[in-house]
This record gives sequence, structure tokens and C-alpha cells, in this order.
Amino acid sequence: MLCFVAVIFTAIGLLVINPNESAVLILFGDYKGTIKKNGVFWVNPFYVKKKISLHARNLNRDPIKVNDKLGNPIIIGCVLVR
Repeated sequence: MLCFVAVIFTAIGLLVINPNESAVLILFGDYKGTIKKNGVFWVNPFYVKKKISLHARNLNRDPIKVNDKLGNPIIIGCVLVR
């Protein structure tokens, strides 16, 4: 029975970090660290593990054609990275 409890306790602490992902570790409301490397990690099972995406998201808008005060055409485009 003791081995079964130890296996369950160990399995709860496993954490998988995928590419472009990170995990923040919190213990009873206090920040304890960040895991940025990819792979499988074992952390304290009492930690709250919050995963954060590190993937850059782009919003591309099609360029629009406008005229300035003198009537010259200007092409305006926008790329938003968050």
C-alpha cells in the first residue's frame, strides 16, 4: 500500500513542457519559479503549475490606399505582434 501511495505522489508531480510553452510554479500563493526548458520535469506536487504560451501571434492587415492632403496616394499597412 505504501508503494501505491508513493507512485501516485510521484505521478502527480510530473510536468510536461512543450515547445513555445513555459510553466509558472506557485506554492500557497508565493511565486517559486519558472520552467522555460522543454521536456518532462518532476516538481513538488503541492505546487500550482500554470502553463503560459510563448508563441508570438501576428495580426496582418491588408494594406489600404489613402490620399494625403495634396492628393498623392499613400499605401498604409499594419502588422501587430503580441
